[in-house]
Amino acid sequence: MKLFKGKIFVILGADSVLGMEVVRSIAPWEARIVAVGEHKRSLDACVSEAMRYGSEAISVPLDILKKKDYEAMLSQALQAYGRVDYLILNTGKDFSPPFMEWSGLSTAQRLFTRYLTMPVYAIQLCLPHLILSSGCIMNFSCSNGNESQPCSA
Repeated sequence: MKLFKGKIFVILGADSVLGMEVVRSIAPWEARIVAVGEHKRSLDACVSEAMRYGSEAISVPLDILKKKDYEAMLSQALQAYGRVDYLILNTGKDFSPPFMEWSGLSTAQRLFTRYLTMPVYAIQLCLPHLILSSGCIMNFSCSNGNESQPCSA
């Protein structure tokens, strides 16, 4: 599909199973991919997979809870490709502990930061570039629907 040829995709959460599937879905159309996530080995696998399909790709490891890492993510994407056309947010992983293991407010703050504050910050950083390129934002989330979350006992 020529629609994605040469388009720049910043994929947050590329190190997850869903993230890899997103890479596999767009790589055959020669997109340029910025694979972002917490696990370098999985990100490197995404880059290899993208290149196998003929796309260019870089990996950007980050701590998903640190603002400075998001700033570095955007900087590296712009340095590598000069713009951002698509921001894919795939930050919804199940990492909340069972309710009886919660450490009070700090657990709630960590969940809020991971699922709301930092994705919103990523949008704020990328939005001026997305406007310039007439790009868009996509939000994906994957969870285990068979388990009660986030307060399972």
